[in-house]
Amino acid sequence: MKKIKEKDRKVMRKREANKLMLIGISLILLIGFIFIVSALTSEDKTALQSELDNLTQSLNDNGYSWLVDYNLKNGGIL
Repeated sequence: MKKIKEKDRKVMRKREANKLMLIGISLILLIGFIFIVSALTSEDKTALQSELDNLTQSLNDNGYSWLVDYNLKNGGIL
């Protein structure tokens, strides 16, 4: 059985520490994203939907309906 060199141990510890740090950062970002999404009240969602409807209508009125009517499933304009 080979004896693990001290240098190799340090490298292994550093890699483990980096992995733990990345996991921690990922968890923090995930929790933050969930908080932001869930923090929207129904009033906020209604306001955002109203704004989206206004923007969509504005695009349609100005001749850009092809941007609104684009169908990703078929890859073409409806």
